[in-house]
Amino acid sequence: MGDLNCMGDLMTDAEIDTILAEILSSALNRTVTPGENVARKEEFLWDSLKHIEIILAVESAFDVYFSEEEIVGVKSVTDLKTWIGAQHAA
Repeated sequence: MGDLNCMGDLMTDAEIDTILAEILSSALNRTVTPGENVARKEEFLWDSLKHIEIILAVESAFDVYFSEEEIVGVKSVTDLKTWIGAQHAA
């Protein structure tokens, strides 16, 4: 994905992975390692309520906004990174 300009600061993929891992670790109540591609279908605790919690945390951390279609389409960390990158590229 390359570097991401987030809230005026240039972020590396490693920094993005670290922030996403922190958000998911908190939401899923387990350790998520940076770069781990966590998928919703494989996580028992990633239910609809946790999904909204994760989305809101990502929106806040990366200064992005997800549409309803994007929220429904998020199935994994890869999806989150794709939409974060697309919003910052626009």
